[in-house]
Amino acid sequence: MEDASKPLISTTSIPSFSEPTVTYSVGEQRKYWNKWAKSTLIGQVVFRPDLGEIKFTSTGIREVLNQPHDDLALKYSVFKDIINILKTATYLRSAEDEKGNVNIKFHYLETEVGGKKSYIVLKETKHNNTIALYSIVMRTKK
Repeated sequence: MEDASKPLISTTSIPSFSEPTVTYSVGEQRKYWNKWAKSTLIGQVVFRPDLGEIKFTSTGIREVLNQPHDDLALKYSVFKDIINILKTATYLRSAEDEKGNVNIKFHYLETEVGGKKSYIVLKETKHNNTIALYSIVMRTKK
């Protein structure tokens, strides 16, 4: 397991001229990014004029890391720069909870990294009036 202070660049292998190729399993990557996020993001707040304060929670971090994504390198690139990306991403729309929970609403933001689009999902919980990072996905639901 790599130290969280060292950036994990690739989703499959990191070639080096002085060392053999190192391969990280998806589980090892998830552990790395979980440790990084909890030490870097928890307690941070991003303000957007259109949404207000966006927080980072342990639940949201776990959800981001556990959600499938077609391009893990892209997902982790968005994740490691999430504070800046949240400030500049394009707001697309909001949607009520599909399961009918009236206390939950989702907001969708679009960003582009390396010429590829990704979508950031924010979860608004109305009963405690918070908006938090919830997921990073390749496609939004209609």
